Formats: sequence, structure tokens, C-alpha cells
Amino acid sequence: MSWVWLGSWRRLREHWPNAYEVSAWHGDELIGIVLLFRRTVKHIKLIPVDTLFINESGDPRFDMTVECNGFLVDSRYSQAATKSLCEYIDSHWQLIDEVFISGINNNNIY
Repeated sequence: MSWVWLGSWRRLREHWPNAYEVSAWHGDELIGIVLLFRRTVKHIKLIPVDTLFINESGDPRFDMTVECNGFLVDSRYSQAATKSLCEYIDSHWQLIDEVFISGINNNNIY
């Protein structure tokens, strides 16, 4: 993941009514950012699940290849920025049934 890649998503965000941007700051310095896409998906083609996708739309037509999709953070503040972003998502998205983060393993959360 890179700032350039995420910048491309940010420019397209205005076309996605279900897209949200969350940023982490250290003073006036941006140290972390994530794009969230809210979408209802159906499990087993039957059960509606309100899902929050991290840095991907949740639409297979647009998310063809996802390799590493964690939060984009400044390496000097990686643990603090990631923790801050996770806490924000947890406190502001309580009605979400599922959070989908593809391309990372559990050891890289924080």
C-alpha cells in the first residue's frame, strides 16, 4: 500500500456515497489514514450482513486484486496510528456486523 495508491481512491471517493475516510494525526502531521466502504453483503445468498470494508469497495467488479490492505501509517508511529484508527472504527461503527480486511494477517494488526 502506498500514499499514491490511497490518493487514487480518495479522488474517486466522491463517486461512492458509502465511502468514508478516517485519519490519525500527531499534532498537525497526518500519520495514518484508511478508507472505509460500507456495504450490505449476503452470506450464503440469504443472510444480510452490514459490512465495513477496509480500503476496498466490497464490490468484486472493482476489487480484483487485493494484496495488502491494512491501514496506511507513518512507520515512525505505526503502532499508535493503527491502534488509534482501530479504536475510532470500534467506537463509531457499532452497528456493523463484520469488518473485512483482506491481505493482512492477525499478527500485523498492532
